[in-house]
Amino acid sequence: MDQPAKHTLPERGYEYTERKVARVGVDYQVEVAGHYHSVPFQHARAQMDVRVTRTTVEVFQRGQRIASHVLRTVKGRHTTIAAHIPAALREVAGWNVDTLTARATAAVGPRCAVLVERLLGQRRHPQQAYRRCLDVPSLGQKCGLRARRRPAYAP
Repeated sequence: MDQPAKHTLPERGYEYTERKVARVGVDYQVEVAGHYHSVPFQHARAQMDVRVTRTTVEVFQRGQRIASHVLRTVKGRHTTIAAHIPAALREVAGWNVDTLTARATAAVGPRCAVLVERLLGQRRHPQQAYRRCLDVPSLGQKCGLRARRRPAYAP
């Protein structure tokens, strides 16, 4: 009686997945469970669909997979595919080393710019530090630090 309805079993078993919507940062990374995974730089600031399985992270835009990574769970770290960062790329959506240091200097002062330069120098790909660098001036202002204006020299 069941013979006509019988089918062969699928080659792969069922795999539980979680889906979420994430916005790509200026550093062209999406955050999954505290870890950052890269996508091609053209998608910076775009909204993406992310599918997470037990072993992989896949990033989709309008149903088209644009990136796939082995799932990593170390919080605050980055998994970056070198092809996502072309050598000719010097700025992402208007952000670059000069913009970030100028913003830090204007908001808090020259010492803040030194901190931003150090943060950028700690990463293999400086773009991975953009998020931290964007937070530095606002953190300095929350702590009450402001850029000091030098008084005009009057002889």
